[in-house]
Amino acid sequence: GGTGKRPAIADRVIVNPQAYATLGSFGQRIVLTHETTHVATRTSTSTATPVWLSEGFADWTAYRGEDRAADTIAPELAEAVRSGRTPA
Repeated sequence: GGTGKRPAIADRVIVNPQAYATLGSFGQRIVLTHETTHVATRTSTSTATPVWLSEGFADWTAYRGEDRAADTIAPELAEAVRSGRTPA
């Protein structure tokens, strides 16, 4: 999110072409959807928005339409939940 004090004139997503090229089509789709979610929600967030909420919502949006089990998307989180630990 932005500072919440003044609206941004424009938003942009900058992609590192070398890193992006290492992703398959699934990974590229997830990254673009995740980053586009940040752009789409920017006017409703600020620096007061917790990072876990902003990043979690962007991840949820990116993965929600995918036919993947949660434990394959976030194996460390799934293991923490199974073990009764609080995720870091």
